[in-house]
Amino acid sequence: MKSRKDRHLDRELVHELREILFISALVASLVLANLPSATAYVDLRGSSCANEELLRSIPKELVTWSGVIQLEMKCLDGYDPPLNMPDYKIFQCKPDGSAWDPPIFPDCTNKLYPRTVYALFSATVDPGACADFTIGGRNRRSVKLTSSNGTREILHCPSGPAFDFCKVLEAKVVCNLHRNKELDSVQNLGLKKPHIFVKINFPFNADTARAALNTTLEKVRYDFKAKLEQLTGWTSDAFSRLHGTCPNGTVMVINERDHLACRGCSLGHYLDMNLKRCELCAPGYYNDYPLQVSCKLCPAMRGVSNSTVWNIVKSKARNGSYAMVLCPTLTKDRNGNFLVETGPAQPPNYYERRAHIDYYAARLSSFEENQPSPLTVLPACFVFTLCWIIGV
Repeated sequence: MKSRKDRHLDRELVHELREILFISALVASLVLANLPSATAYVDLRGSSCANEELLRSIPKELVTWSGVIQLEMKCLDGYDPPLNMPDYKIFQCKPDGSAWDPPIFPDCTNKLYPRTVYALFSATVDPGACADFTIGGRNRRSVKLTSSNGTREILHCPSGPAFDFCKVLEAKVVCNLHRNKELDSVQNLGLKKPHIFVKINFPFNADTARAALNTTLEKVRYDFKAKLEQLTGWTSDAFSRLHGTCPNGTVMVINERDHLACRGCSLGHYLDMNLKRCELCAPGYYNDYPLQVSCKLCPAMRGVSNSTVWNIVKSKARNGSYAMVLCPTLTKDRNGNFLVETGPAQPPNYYERRAHIDYYAARLSSFEENQPSPLTVLPACFVFTLCWIIGV
């Protein structure tokens, strides 16, 4: 039989557990309430995960916060995270008034895959003998090189049913690099010496793991290097790389399953094709569609060339605008000087964006209507991890 002291400790434990359950439910409801309009894309810059109501509700004598609130964003079936999704899709916030990190919850986009996948092969050759080489094999399954030592097959498509449709798309001997700056070997392999370049198409299947493709790629590269050295007597450096052709606004990446995929940027961003990364739209621009390579000019800024006005917009307006309603507007004072008014401080929900677009469509006969992407209202699934230490 338990002593009176044991029963007292049990009651204290039950009381603490009730407090934990109460706070868990409260935090979950308030965090959800802080994510406006249940849209997938949410801009919470400057917003804390713990508002005043939450802080007032926590019994200070029982609870000491230590740790973070974490949200893991999971895209629904058929959708992929954009390039600007954080690592491991984790968003976190300290419940002490700190802002979310990262502060922008991007929208998921349609799953996309490369239209074609190529294997690029390149091997260095003796600069003194480079001009004497001739190569052939385009639109065939193998490449033959002719040198002073004779003619020999130096590269062949991989064997097996999966590679029945493999063929050589390009085969070149590159002796003068200055004339071939646009060549895939120069751009993608970074070669700065005379070399032989071969490009073949690889069959692509969305279920094929990158590891399997890399194994095949490495086998062909090793065979290519060995045959070339045997023919020329020159020790070559051989390189290989997979290269894919993706839909506009996306680049080829390796997804979480270690498969090839094409991904771009969410709303409010554009894809910098040179850096292969997402950048926020500059103030005065917006993007209400995902997978874009540039941002749209805000309606009020069309035809504005005054550098002073643009400097004011850059200093006052927000970047990363994902809706037209967030764009700055221009008015004039009595003296004819431009006045810049920024968009609302609180980002709009889907219906506000829709109403704003309808408003502009009615005002401007030449206005090209761009409806918000349906993906902006795609509900994301959030998994909450609430971490704290309970103390008395």
